[in-house]
Amino acid sequence: MYIDWNGSVTPCVFVPYSPVNIKQVYARGGTLNDAWADGFFGGIRDWQDAYRSGNGNERPGNWMAPCVIRDHHADFRRMVMVHEPEPADDNATQALLDPEYTQGMIDYDEAYQSLADEIWESHYLRPDDPDDGHIEALPEVPSPSDDTVAE
Repeated sequence: MYIDWNGSVTPCVFVPYSPVNIKQVYARGGTLNDAWADGFFGGIRDWQDAYRSGNGNERPGNWMAPCVIRDHHADFRRMVMVHEPEPADDNATQALLDPEYTQGMIDYDEAYQSLADEIWESHYLRPDDPDDGHIEALPEVPSPSDDTVAE
């Protein structure tokens, strides 16, 4: 989460779309938790959890492509259309309105996925073989609902 100098709360510095302004939240007696509870942030967290767990697939999503705006732009656009966060600046507004930009990002995603998925599958998700010189498989990460996660 990132808060700019105007008080706009965005998912990160590279995602310039804000559903809330922290100054307005505080003026109403709220806290950062109230900003965090906004549906746009919840939608991103839900997407991240589903991607991390594999969206019901056998394997988790490719962790070489974890960014919803850069690596999964079509998914990000759907979240923007549902939650309608405010663009944080003129460039963010123009990006939303420019169909060529949107298509370019989606094309980039597809091209990158075709390269990264092969590396992810062959290098990171391969069976453990200490003699082959490759990185071992990534460890399982407990989900937030898992009892093994400390509160």
